[in-house]
Amino acid sequence: MEVRTRARTRVHRLFSAVLSIVLVATTTPFVPGAAVAEEDVRYEIVEERTTHSRTYRLPDGSRETELFSAPVFYPDADTGELLEIDNTLEETQTAAGHAWTNRSNRFSATLPRELGGGLGLA
Repeated sequence: MEVRTRARTRVHRLFSAVLSIVLVATTTPFVPGAAVAEEDVRYEIVEERTTHSRTYRLPDGSRETELFSAPVFYPDADTGELLEIDNTLEETQTAAGHAWTNRSNRFSATLPRELGGGLGLA
């Protein structure tokens, strides 16, 4: 049994490594001879975040603000820092048997692994 567990762990690690390489290779544009110069990069001005906006400093010194119709940041309960909302569902286990919880928001949404007994989502 221990041998199967080690083998499964190795397979999981190999799969994770291959998946990471594939994700990097497919999401990173490659243009031969075209390196991105630091002066071509925009930087977020974190201090200027609001729940509905994000502001960047552009290479020429000007600013660009993205506005959103729904909140994209929420205030951390302890520090007040605006953190990015991420409602990606993560697998979890709770005493109530729930299996999915949202990753990062001012609230926590927990869902059961399976809907049954006449329950449904609309």
